[in-house]
Amino acid sequence: MKDIAKFIFEVGTLKRIKRGWLKSEGVGNPESVAEHVYRNAMVGYVLAKLEQADADKVMKMCLFHDIPEVRIGDLDKVAQRYIDKNEAELQAMIDQTENLPDNIKNEVRSLLIEFNERETKEAIIARDADVLELLFQAKEYADVGYTGTEYWLEKNSELLKTESAKKLFEELMKQNAFSWSKGLENLK
Repeated sequence: MKDIAKFIFEVGTLKRIKRGWLKSEGVGNPESVAEHVYRNAMVGYVLAKLEQADADKVMKMCLFHDIPEVRIGDLDKVAQRYIDKNEAELQAMIDQTENLPDNIKNEVRSLLIEFNERETKEAIIARDADVLELLFQAKEYADVGYTGTEYWLEKNSELLKTESAKKLFEELMKQNAFSWSKGLENLK
């Protein structure tokens, strides 16, 4: 139990690690990696259901895919030019899971390797969820006035593979990120 508790404390660090992909856009207080992971899992679930895939597996990939960032940080595209992100994440994840019970260690490792290889339907959907969550966040930043997010919206939307993710991106671009609550005050 000691090593499991350590792992859970380590994963909790993601609540304090800020996402770095928009640091050059002037975002004063970007969301944490944990905030990203939470919505990413929600998006993954929805996409998996829309694409008729294993939603539980997709959600697990979404939940675990960023745990290496506790140890290596959220490497933005500039940093990735100098560091092999996949290799660094794989080594961090191996070290992070080393002292976990075999059934947990093996599943987490398998999920992250599958996610990084992006060959299965579930891995492709989980990656789309990761990208799509970034796109929702970029749209939110744009809708509150941060400039420069257009580049992220355009470039990252090109990475989407599934039809459901592409359609959801088209819809998010039509909406104001904060209009979802309009009219709720009239509900009884």
